[in-house]
Amino acid sequence: MSEKLFSALSIVELLEAQDGKLVGNVSCEAVGHLLAELNNHICKQVLGEAPGFAIYLGPDNERTNAIKDLYGPTLPINFVLSEMGEEMERAISLFRPDLVEDAGISSYKFAPVEGRTVGQRPTDDGHMLYVVEPASMAQDTADLYRRKRETRQLFSLARRFEMPPELENFIAAHGRKIALISHKTIGGKDFVGSGAAKSFDPRNYLPTLKHLKDEGFQLVHFGREPYPEIYRAFDVIDYANSPLASFRNDLILASHAGFGLFGSSGISWFAEWMDMPFVMVNMWTIDSPPFSDKAVYLPTLARDLTSGDLVNFEKQLWFRQEHGVFFPHSVYEATDCSAEDILTATRECLEMERVGNVALTENQRRYQETVSAHPTSKQALSRISAAFADKHADLMTIELASDDQDAVPMTRAAVSA
Repeated sequence: MSEKLFSALSIVELLEAQDGKLVGNVSCEAVGHLLAELNNHICKQVLGEAPGFAIYLGPDNERTNAIKDLYGPTLPINFVLSEMGEEMERAISLFRPDLVEDAGISSYKFAPVEGRTVGQRPTDDGHMLYVVEPASMAQDTADLYRRKRETRQLFSLARRFEMPPELENFIAAHGRKIALISHKTIGGKDFVGSGAAKSFDPRNYLPTLKHLKDEGFQLVHFGREPYPEIYRAFDVIDYANSPLASFRNDLILASHAGFGLFGSSGISWFAEWMDMPFVMVNMWTIDSPPFSDKAVYLPTLARDLTSGDLVNFEKQLWFRQEHGVFFPHSVYEATDCSAEDILTATRECLEMERVGNVALTENQRRYQETVSAHPTSKQALSRISAAFADKHADLMTIELASDDQDAVPMTRAAVSA
């Protein structure tokens, strides 16, 4: 923006003058939340749920500047970036909540919301965050997914940004398709917020890396996790730990990628923005699968520590509301998918991209019926791996009605805007 906005008061005055709103509760610390929550607000604007004039008041950092610079005026949001951005947003949220349009889908807000926040916790810098009631948090994501359904034919965040010469030379794709490879390592504070229940064994990727290389992909280690030395056998480029790794280059690289293989984390939102086909592995949060109709996912299963039995999907669907935002290790053992599971899911995802419309199998439909009891997973267009659904059909408690056995299942083309 051309205006010099140095205080919360000047932001308030501009919002009042323009009959606008502040984009509220966007978490910049987590890549997935930043991308998802900005996406959420834009969907609101497209649908008329939020006014056309909006200010995103965020920190002046690498991530926010990258989005501002790369997308520029193509986004219907005015970026005002400042070292005091979050301080000013907190003040406006507390004292002028009428000027804030909530875009958040996380477990906290900057200000209390009647009927939705149930407590508070201090931050490291002495402020307060207000904890969102679990059902309200689930509804926030469900509303985001609903908005994405309703706007998917109206606008797209997918771009193909020009790749800087130094990045192009480093990736060295030379016309080959790019596959982004990322796994999740759990440790420290990441343990609580991650959709992964435990660290991933990168050996489980090896058959899939071979398949992708045979399919002509240039393999790129994406994210910021340490590089597994066993990847060198497949010439995986270690972008993640290179001097070129930055949020800006993440966006640029994602805009050129033809496939993603991701552990359960917010990094998949790069694929959501760029309309990239991807496989997500080892996500225990089956209530909140990826949104994209180009995504295939593999859940982490939960084994009861007392009985030794795997928990059925109907029960696992409500884990977060029952146990909170991290996997309940005191009660269950996390059982991740196998190397063969990942390979078959990848083949399915690539086939979907080639063919376009691939009908859901009977067990995929049974699984969808099961998870549709949750407001978020009901809105998602992604699918569980067909082979995984067949392998664990005994964990589904729903049988399709006889009238549905010959029904035409939902395909990508059948989903309307």
